[in-house]
Amino acid sequence: MHAHRKLTQQYAQADGVYDRAGAFIDALIGRASAVLEKTAVIRASSFIFARHFALVADHLSNPTKAYTIIETVRGRVAADLVRSGAVASADAKRTERGDFTPSPEAHGRSYHSRSTQPS
Repeated sequence: MHAHRKLTQQYAQADGVYDRAGAFIDALIGRASAVLEKTAVIRASSFIFARHFALVADHLSNPTKAYTIIETVRGRVAADLVRSGAVASADAKRTERGDFTPSPEAHGRSYHSRSTQPS
């Protein structure tokens, strides 16, 4: 029983280390001046967050915290995309889904009003 308690304490300590690492990564992202730097930090830190998630889900049996870790990472990535201007346009999203018809707004006119007959 004592060995199990010690192991649980070690997992809890590791969780604390991962929490501090996440705070440090957030500070690095906040201090980075270029989008490329921010993106590099986010990509380099993905392993840390994956391991933290695994620790919490597998050994601490805390699905709420595991979910929070995933959502925090998603938030970082989304914020980075917004900052970089890399958020996809409506046309890009339609194309991604396989709909290759451009929106009427993209050309400033309605396609329904255009004749399909040759001139």
